[in-house]
Parts: sequence; C-alpha cells; structure tokens
Amino acid sequence: MSNNENEVNLWVSSIVNIESKSDHSLKYLESILGPVKNDPLSYSLGDELNPSESQISKIIQEEINNEVQKELEGVFMHEIIFKVEEKIFIEKINIYEKLCPGSCILKIEALEKQIPEKWFVLWETKVPLNSDKPKLFAPNIKSSPFKTDTIKFTVCGSIYLIDGIEIKGNKIAIGKEDIKENQMSSLSRNLKTLVQNELFADVYFEVDGKLIPAHRNILVYRSEYFRAMLSQNGHFKENFSMQDPIKNPIYIKDIEFDIFLEVLNFLYSGHVNTVDNDTNRNLLIGIMRAADKMNLIELGKLCLYHLTEMIDEDNVIRIFVEACDSENVLHEVLSFCYEVISSNFKKISSTVDFCSLKQELMIKIIENVIPKLNRLTSSVIEGSQNATVTIPASQDLGNTESNDSDDSDDSD
Repeated sequence: MSNNENEVNLWVSSIVNIESKSDHSLKYLESILGPVKNDPLSYSLGDELNPSESQISKIIQEEINNEVQKELEGVFMHEIIFKVEEKIFIEKINIYEKLCPGSCILKIEALEKQIPEKWFVLWETKVPLNSDKPKLFAPNIKSSPFKTDTIKFTVCGSIYLIDGIEIKGNKIAIGKEDIKENQMSSLSRNLKTLVQNELFADVYFEVDGKLIPAHRNILVYRSEYFRAMLSQNGHFKENFSMQDPIKNPIYIKDIEFDIFLEVLNFLYSGHVNTVDNDTNRNLLIGIMRAADKMNLIELGKLCLYHLTEMIDEDNVIRIFVEACDSENVLHEVLSFCYEVISSNFKKISSTVDFCSLKQELMIKIIENVIPKLNRLTSSVIEGSQNATVTIPASQDLGNTESNDSDDSDDSD
C-alpha cells in the first residue's frame, strides 16, 4: 500500500457467475479468492512445471489451438465474473495463474452499469498468448473511467487454474485528463464546509421551524430560483438586511428540512448524498421533487442517475411506491422501475413488497410490465424460427395475465 490514501490494492473476494459458451465445463481453483498463498516473487521467476502440471498444460494448449483453428467460435469459451470489496477506478490487474499464464484469457471487462448491463473492455486479444510456465500475468489494460467492483474474464480452455487476482486502482480519478476534475472536487469540498456555516452568512432560511444560514452570492450565481428570490436588476433586494439577517429569515414551505439542506449541499458543492439505503433513496426522490419545483434541472438529473444505480430487485417496489406517492409523480423513475421489474418479474412478483401493494399500484405495474414481457417473449419465439425453444418466462406470463384478468372480474 502506498502513502497515497486514495490508492487501493484489492483481491478478488467472490465469484459472481461462470457461464460456459459450450458443453465443456470449466474447472478452477477455490484458492482464487483472496491474496495468493505463495510468494508473489515466485510467479515472476516462472518456475518449471512438474510432470502432472505439464500434462494438464498440454491439454490446455490443445484446447486453445483447437479454439484458434475454429476462429474463436466458442468451442471451449467461458465467461467468469469476479467481484472485489470496494468500487474503485481500476488501473492495473495482476493475475497469478498456476498454469499457462495469460494463454487462456481473451478479454477482460469492467462492469459499468448493472441495469441495463453494460461492460467496458479493459483489455482484449484476438490470439491467446503463448506461455507454458506459471507466472504473473499483468496485461496492459485501459484504466476504467468509472468506479466498479466487478470484472469479467472471457477465457478459452476447459481448465483454468488461478491462485489469485489482484486489482489495483484509486478511489479518485488520477489520469492527466482528470486533474481538472480533481481540482474541482477539492473546490467542492471546501465550498461544502460553508453549508449551514454562519461565517459571512448574509441570509437565513427557516424550514420546519429550523434556521439555516446561507450565502447570497453562491445561491444567486448557482440558481435562477434563488436569483429571482434574492436579487432584482442585478442587485440584492433591499428587504434583506445585511446588518442582522437572522431576524429576517425567508420562510420555505412545502419542502422538508433534510431535503432543503441537500439542495443547498448541491448548490455549494455540486454533489448529493449517495449512501445506498432506504432512507437516502427516499431522500433522493424528495430532492428530485424539490429540484423540479425550483427548476434545478442538473440536480434532478444527478438524483435520477444515483437512484437508478441503486435500484435492484430487492428495493424496486419500495422505490416505485415512493415515486408514485405524490401529485408530482416521477415518471422517469417509474420507467426505470418497470425495466427492473420486467427483467425478473417472477421473483419480484412473489416478494412481500409486491404482494403488499395497494390494488391500484399493482394494476399500474401489471399494465406497464406485461406488454414488455409479451414483446420479450415474442422476440425470443421469432428468433428461434423452427427450433424448439423453452421459455421459462412464458408460463409465468400466462399465469400473470390470467391473474390480472381474474382481478378485473373481481373488481367488477
């Protein structure tokens, strides 16, 4: 670990998924998880293989050659998805392989977005590398332009033995092209210290009976809403006394204290709270509504981005309910919720959250999700042509439509 507190060294801590692109199964070592057990220096030396390892190495090489001859059609192709414990900007990957280091790997990708799934290629080769000794494989990867905790290897060969995968990176972007961005981050942190700070405060807001000191210069230049409130014809309005502004607070109605405070946080620093929990997800929804009221378009988009990053199968129904629970319905949030629900309708429709929905909200989901499932099913059937295809979702879809119909009859 270096002296730079933002630099991080992580080891793959879990295997998320292994998907074979052929009938050949993939074998791997459990020791892949966590730091390597042997001296890392031994991998750099490239020790000779023992007789049994040499035999396995020949099998791997034959499979790789077979794959190359067939122009990488996927005869022995597999995808392995790994995870580390923290999201970072990936800058380097060290792979401690037991046999044929690097010769099996065709592509390394980083997960950019969970839903819809989007991968960023860090490294790729068209021809497997030629190597027959265990050593450290450190491909010359592209640095990821985003934070991630998930990587994917595309490998060929039915045997792939790894002792450990080390991921090195940074908590902040440090490339030359990001220097300006990091300088702005420093400025944002400094400005954020002024939120609720009475130092040089020249205006006060009263929200839910609590006073919040603020600074007119910042608010006027950051927001048309506050510019109209605090200034006129290029000058501050005279009714806000510079002598004792605390005695003349501006009353803010229809916005909760925590939400208004986050609006100020954004205006001062350009950031919002992104802790992923139920309380903060509901707070982001409240901020989106406040942003709409104050015409803070950038803030609304930022909240939507963070919210879509947090939505998953476990919380999508709760977020859906919050997005519906107001005269100001957040249609962009609902659209994303429908996408998540339709991607795994069977699982989500059996959860307590879904079954506890009010009837009108359940009908709203069914009306918007069922057409998506119908289109998905039709697309799979058309693509199969005359082949026999098993579509697990089709049975559930039929049951859902039937249940929906039954509910309609009952309501009548």
